[in-house]
Amino acid sequence: MKIRERLFNFIYKKERGGALLDLVLVLLLLIFFIVILSYFGITFSTILEDLKKFFGFMVG
Repeated sequence: MKIRERLFNFIYKKERGGALLDLVLVLLLLIFFIVILSYFGITFSTILEDLKKFFGFMVG
């Protein structure tokens, strides 16, 4: 029920700073994900190369 109320408040922007807080959390998760991938040696260029191999040369 609490998740539903938060979603309702987020959609109608009744909760002050709710959208900004969610944006900050998404950015932190994205940075954390990039750090973990770079720790294992997976960079954006290697992901693009794998996509090119998988889909052919349509990508990028």
